[in-house]
Amino acid sequence: MPALSNSLYVCIKAMELQRSVQLATYVLTLLMSSFRLFSLVSAVSGSGTATYEQYPYHFSGCHGFHDSDGDLRKMAKATEEIWDNGEVCGKKFIVLCIDGRDGDSSPCNHLNAYVTVKIMGYCENCKGAFVLTEEAYARIANTNFRRPIRVAYAE
Repeated sequence: MPALSNSLYVCIKAMELQRSVQLATYVLTLLMSSFRLFSLVSAVSGSGTATYEQYPYHFSGCHGFHDSDGDLRKMAKATEEIWDNGEVCGKKFIVLCIDGRDGDSSPCNHLNAYVTVKIMGYCENCKGAFVLTEEAYARIANTNFRRPIRVAYAE
């Protein structure tokens, strides 16, 4: 009988160890997921709104940058909200579509739709954070929406 109880004891300890390993793996997976989420959230430097304008585009305010300096699908104008006396000229921002304003149905193309844009100009009398080219806006939202969309952005 003592041999049986020793075997049973070893078997129970092995099962406990296996559960501990499974639990540790689960906790580690959660921690890694939380770290990734925290890294993403901590990278966001702000939130605001974005609109778009149609071609032809006229970029001004960023000296040394011209309309032909790159891919139109990746250009934007900064508004007073992020302008910082022109410090954002030539910088790239990741712009993430969150949703429409005032409870509108979501104009976002899909969950986590984003585009990386380069600031090529300043829009003096514009509201929000960004005025995107139509091509950049279309990468994250439906251009038929016609109203500002809520965005999160990171430099």
